[in-house]
Amino acid sequence: MNPPTMTVGMMYSFPSNVETPAIDVATAAVEPEIIVGIPPNSDVMRDITIVFWIPVFGESPIINANAMDSGINKSAIVRPERNSFTSNVGDVDVTTAFIGEIDAVILYKHKKIYIVVMDRVMNPCDDDHPRPRDSVRPRDSVRPRDTITIEGTTYDITDFKHPGGTVIHYAKDSPDATEVFREFHHRSSDRVNKVLQSLPIYPESAPIASEHVWTAREKEMTADFREMREKLVAQGCFEPDYIHVYFRLLEIAFYFGMGAWLASYNIYASILSFIVFKTRCGWVQHECGHVSFTGNKRVDRAIQTFIIGFGAGMSSSVWNSMHHRHHATPQKIKHDIDLDTTPVVAFFNRAFESNTNGTKTARFMNRWWMRFQAWTFLPLVNGIFVHLFWIYYLHPKKVFHRLCSATTREQHAAAAFEVVCMSASHIVIPLIFYTGRYGGGGGGGGSDLLWSYFLLMVVNFWNVIYMFGHFSLSHSFTDVVPATKHILWFEYALHHTVNISTKSALVTWIMGYLNFQIEHHMFPSMPQYKNAIAAPYVRAFCEKWSSDLKYTEHSYKDAWRLMLSNLNQVGKHYYEHGIEPAKIPAHDHDHLD
Repeated sequence: MNPPTMTVGMMYSFPSNVETPAIDVATAAVEPEIIVGIPPNSDVMRDITIVFWIPVFGESPIINANAMDSGINKSAIVRPERNSFTSNVGDVDVTTAFIGEIDAVILYKHKKIYIVVMDRVMNPCDDDHPRPRDSVRPRDSVRPRDTITIEGTTYDITDFKHPGGTVIHYAKDSPDATEVFREFHHRSSDRVNKVLQSLPIYPESAPIASEHVWTAREKEMTADFREMREKLVAQGCFEPDYIHVYFRLLEIAFYFGMGAWLASYNIYASILSFIVFKTRCGWVQHECGHVSFTGNKRVDRAIQTFIIGFGAGMSSSVWNSMHHRHHATPQKIKHDIDLDTTPVVAFFNRAFESNTNGTKTARFMNRWWMRFQAWTFLPLVNGIFVHLFWIYYLHPKKVFHRLCSATTREQHAAAAFEVVCMSASHIVIPLIFYTGRYGGGGGGGGSDLLWSYFLLMVVNFWNVIYMFGHFSLSHSFTDVVPATKHILWFEYALHHTVNISTKSALVTWIMGYLNFQIEHHMFPSMPQYKNAIAAPYVRAFCEKWSSDLKYTEHSYKDAWRLMLSNLNQVGKHYYEHGIEPAKIPAHDHDHLD
């Protein structure tokens, strides 16, 4: 069978002391022996640009899209050893994906450019620059394999582009990722299993990068955990209750309506009502992000986008991207984004020395700021910095980029909906204040408009303090996990989160059911009000394995004390000692696990 006609660019990488020849592209029939790594269905390959690159040791190929297609004004550097490429053109959307035996795919405005790394030497297109054959780097040495083990099968994910981003790499090379896979994909297991089955299986005889080998005791504990989970599934603990959903949404509407009505009578009561409205929005959007509110992913995402956008002025997509990284490995250095907060706040004694951004921000560390971080954490770090940075810069920037880079109608609609909801958060409540008696009655001109918007910022100030303060209560003072250490899924929940006053209905309402933090981290796809049903089962599980597992619960008052005391201790450490050399071994006071 004659091969299809394609646009082909023969791209070579030459040593740095040799001038790289200019490559012209010609439309030609590709010889069968040159087609390496192309999917078997050649019909889909017609009129697609193919670039073959023969790797040279120590060099990265430079692929000039102008040489491949005059309609593409794009230059990109493909780095196979990183499974990525970089771009020097800022406003052009180019993404990469990895499939089958194809080494890279650049997608540019619906046109796919396939990059195929060759394992053999081809004749260079410029005879004046011969290419040494012994400079070819073996494929395996260029691209070490990443693996993930699920239900006893090890899959090769080196070339897999995960729809949820890089969070999949948090579980790579671990002894077992079944639990994290199951909890993150509980609502879409059928579709996800099909994707999983399409991944190449890593040979059993091949070595795995993980340094941790399961012990017999860990296998027994995991088997008991899975049995416990099956009991909870059988009891319907993972099924949503739509009456509960109705009353949660009605509560949000009630506080919003109360705030709007009180704006004409008592501005302070109106502000308080809007603060409560925003905090209730925060808890509901968090649950929708886990698809545990209605259990329908499309519905939960729509509710979350509206509630966090209109209620908090933030983006659901940005929140989910960050929060899922936290849930994958809570309190793990260089993994949990909630730990990577320097230089504004440090949660453990080696935060500057160990975190991803810690070493980058070390030059901004101020001893006096650290010394008083327990005092500045709520009003300044959260109320001012996080408030202004998230609402007026980070989230709008991410959403605007998402809108501009959308390539499908569905992506455009989702991004546009976020823009509308976030924009409404800056307009509706200030207008309510403005038209109310204490906002100027609608006739005070520009100064009253500014004052009304300032009142919104006051509401947001207290809302951010409330939400982020409570999110910190269940984690920030627990031990941290070294970046290279793999622990069991339920160990993250039990040893790196705590429960808070679970028998208090008031605390449960204040914290939006997240005072059952252990159960929430074990089963993030479980409707959060049902965590109370799961708690006795989790306690019994811990009692059975009491020599290995610990179930921790603090009072609401003690949780605040522990959180602020930890900030004070870490701040005092940096005030007295400064930033220590990165290679100094960790000590007990670093509260490493």
